[in-house]
Amino acid sequence: MFLFATSCAINRKIKLDGYLPKENYIKLYKTAIICGCINEGTKGGLGEFFTKNNDAALFTETEGLSIPIVLEADSIGKAYSKKIAPIDYIEIEGKTPVFSRCIWYGMSKEADKIAQKKYKEFIKGLGKWEYIYEE
Repeated sequence: MFLFATSCAINRKIKLDGYLPKENYIKLYKTAIICGCINEGTKGGLGEFFTKNNDAALFTETEGLSIPIVLEADSIGKAYSKKIAPIDYIEIEGKTPVFSRCIWYGMSKEADKIAQKKYKEFIKGLGKWEYIYEE
């Protein structure tokens, strides 16, 4: 019985990793953070860019994540963009480095920790769903 239970747990883990590997989940989550940040910081400019250039937007980058998860990551990026302050160098005084700061934040240890935590929650929730589903 123990061997059977262990076997099922291992198979479930393999199945989950094959569905959405941790590395992919984290990259997708952080991509949504960056895009949310840039779009908010440019007052919708990223969305306009997607439309104007017939870009697929986040569809291909975040297709492995559910819409609520993408919106959650997007909101983290939006909140961060509001913290970006204008630069006070004479040459570019008053301009805000939205693009670079959003990318830096999306690649930061802080964003990585958030994405890692969300991945753990995702796996935990998915494992529960599969367990209930298998019954």
